[in-house]
Amino acid sequence: MQVTRNIDISPHNLYCHLTISAPSSSSSNTPITLFTTTSEQMSLDAYVYAIPKRNQYQVLSTTLFGGASSTTDHSAEFATRLAKILAGKLNRPVYVGVSVVEYLNQISALEKIIEFVLASAVL
Repeated sequence: MQVTRNIDISPHNLYCHLTISAPSSSSSNTPITLFTTTSEQMSLDAYVYAIPKRNQYQVLSTTLFGGASSTTDHSAEFATRLAKILAGKLNRPVYVGVSVVEYLNQISALEKIIEFVLASAVL
């Protein structure tokens, strides 16, 4: 299943594309992929993988791309936070790719993106 939505985070719009693999979407091993970008940038700044640790309330993550320079640090931190939250809430592996502007209201963006993903994941 693929879901795309524009989310308003004044003064920006976030473009979110969510992919949940169809064959075994109820399986806790099937990863969810989320790409989020602002209209100001279209390049990929960071790509993070997070997975919940079995039988523990801990989420492990690794940055697969980005965060090596000061221009992508904020995107890597945002992607890591988002991936860890989603993996913990959904109890599934999560890939998160982001390209967001540095001055984006991250708390508001996190809340709205998480709300979008959780609503879409139960469809």
